[in-house]
Amino acid sequence: MKRSKDRILTTHMGSLPRPDMLADLLVAQAEGKEVDAARIPALTDEAMDHIVRRQLECGIDVGNDGEMPRSTFFGYITGRMSGFGGRSNRRPILDMQRFPKWWQNFQARGTRRLNVYGFPAAIGPVRYESLDGARAELDAFARALARQTQRFSETFVTAVSPGFAACSLENQHYDSHEAYVFALARELKQEYQFIVAQGHVLQIDSPDLGIERAGYFQDEPLPKFIEAMEMHVAALNEALAGIPPERVRFHACWGNRDSPHVNDVPAPDVLPVCPCAPSATASASWPEPIAASAPSSATPRCPRTWCGPSSRRCATARQSRASGFGVEEVTTGVEF
Repeated sequence: MKRSKDRILTTHMGSLPRPDMLADLLVAQAEGKEVDAARIPALTDEAMDHIVRRQLECGIDVGNDGEMPRSTFFGYITGRMSGFGGRSNRRPILDMQRFPKWWQNFQARGTRRLNVYGFPAAIGPVRYESLDGARAELDAFARALARQTQRFSETFVTAVSPGFAACSLENQHYDSHEAYVFALARELKQEYQFIVAQGHVLQIDSPDLGIERAGYFQDEPLPKFIEAMEMHVAALNEALAGIPPERVRFHACWGNRDSPHVNDVPAPDVLPVCPCAPSATASASWPEPIAASAPSSATPRCPRTWCGPSSRRCATARQSRASGFGVEEVTTGVEF
């Protein structure tokens, strides 16, 4: 992974705007509507070429494919794995429930094109039958890169964490949430390895560490939520086993909506869980109320072993000499 030695290298979080025509097709496809799927590859190539070129023109040093072929940063796996079907019944976050006027106004603005609370659910064993979906995306990215006259210092590709996937794609098959999380981890490991093998830095998107305190775990006390997040990170560690830590970056956030965010978990409570993720860099994006409580350092408290029902081992946190986090660099930003 490239370091900012001579100057600050620029990057971003991953998802970039899709052209309307491509976005319309991807949204319709994700909603189960009939679409002319044969048009998607050509539109994806065109969109990816544009988004790669614009990143280079803007001076981005570490760029990606903008997630052009995906409808969302997490729901894409339902089209790449078997075992998904029907419809999830994902619980609305507390801000939606407690601030109905905000939610009404938010929906009226048309900010969201896709109902992310009604994705397919796990109705059987989840598994990759092949990596064709991931291969098609990275092949398109390679073609877009080859067409440019400029070059990134480095490239990254995003992938959802098993914990967030399990919270957003309802479990209607496995005996427990934990069993579902680890089943996803075993399968996602294949995609993680494939991304790194293609020469890209792997970015793990794990907003469950921030979002799901007021979502999936909204009825649980804080210690139960922290215990669940330790289990999520233990599963992620299993999925990342064998991948060099310097080829992984880690993104957690509290969501990019402009809601009050008063129900969010305070940053000092959840950040100590993050060091168990064996990544070389971490990014934590939070809205203003969370940023106000963000610590400059934290003492890791995630156990070396996961002490839940499965007693799964959690990778030892790599301590930072500078900050106390179990990562070598921590970048923070404000996400509205």
